[in-house]
Amino acid sequence: SSYLAIREVNAVLGNASQTQLNDQLALDQLKGEAYFIRGFLFFHLTRNHGRIPLVLDVELDYDIGLATHEEIYGQIESDFLQAEALLPLSSSIGGSRPNAGSARAFLARLYLDWAGFPSKNNAKYAAAAASAKQVIDNAAQHGFELVADMASLYTKAGAKNAESIFILSHCESCGLGNRKFGKLGIPSEFGGWGESFAEIRFFEDFPEGARKEATFHTELPVDANGRITAD
Repeated sequence: SSYLAIREVNAVLGNASQTQLNDQLALDQLKGEAYFIRGFLFFHLTRNHGRIPLVLDVELDYDIGLATHEEIYGQIESDFLQAEALLPLSSSIGGSRPNAGSARAFLARLYLDWAGFPSKNNAKYAAAAASAKQVIDNAAQHGFELVADMASLYTKAGAKNAESIFILSHCESCGLGNRKFGKLGIPSEFGGWGESFAEIRFFEDFPEGARKEATFHTELPVDANGRITAD
């Protein structure tokens, strides 16, 4: 599915020069979003599978091999930089359409991976810090800010919020549900997958207060049938 989306992005970028739009800013935004999505998908693929083919054309290459980690990270960096240059400074609240700050934020995340295993390029730690600071310093321009009540982030009503750098919106009634089964991070006895929990030392060292209460649940609100009642 990721490579199907990448093929569509490659088609958009390949035909962009022939696209006639009276609004150059709108065309730049579409191209910027295409670069962002391709970088996002390559990033997702390499984080899950390590070395991957870098498909940059619509035409199939049956002899394509696996790119090196340096090649992969370099391509993702290029896509996010292109996206940053073309995307508007701000976009819709909630992050369903990326802006220049979204691209720069993902660059910071990319540099952290680049600095770690297997590349171990320590210079990328400084690049990650600089990119993250750039987003923070220009948060108002991008429409990013921390919400007043962190607990609202975990509710349906708060799904789209000013803390969102980029989100994938789903619409079950449109036939575009999120296809998730089970509940992530919840014990199996409550219908979850029991696959995602914080390291105990991190939990113990987390300062007491509203943020910890919103982040961690030590007891689950359930009804008489054992079903979770929280939003």
